[in-house]
Amino acid sequence: MNDRVEIGAINGRFQPFHHGHAEYVFAALRRSQQLIIGITNPHASSPHGNRSDLHRDLPDANPFTYFERLEMIRDFLLEMDIPRERFEIVPFPIEEPAVLYRYIPRSAVNFFTIYDRWGQEKIERLGEFGFQTETLWERPETAKITNGTAIRRAIKEGHLWEHLVPPAIYKYIIQNELHRRIAAPTLQMGKP
Repeated sequence: MNDRVEIGAINGRFQPFHHGHAEYVFAALRRSQQLIIGITNPHASSPHGNRSDLHRDLPDANPFTYFERLEMIRDFLLEMDIPRERFEIVPFPIEEPAVLYRYIPRSAVNFFTIYDRWGQEKIERLGEFGFQTETLWERPETAKITNGTAIRRAIKEGHLWEHLVPPAIYKYIIQNELHRRIAAPTLQMGKP
């Protein structure tokens, strides 16, 4: 378990990226020489095929664009002094595992954390298409540091949420006024 793989990969929706995601990233970085961070649900207009949790497909659960999430994650990693050559950020269409080889090499070890049935389902999907997988940890859902639903709810209801995300993420969301998209759901994604 202590050996580092040449290329590791993780994936998530990152709606938004939060402290739980940071824990996942750092665990995978410790196990990888280079880490590919895959952003799932890259196309908000297409169904994502999540059989275990249909909530993940709803527009309210996906307020940030692929590019916004890419920038958030990049800014966070650079703020944490992770050298740019140690990571790549790519689309990760988990709903179409047969095309994942277009985004990540088959030699990559896909690291997972399991909190619910959806975590296990993702491992099964990738395994069916010959991708290598490794579970970093399996914990009950109650052990999650936080989740995107709680953060989006706090923003929508005007509660404090800065403590739920890394400083770079909070700064990005505020500077780009993305919190307004959640607080006023009548605004369409990508429009002021």
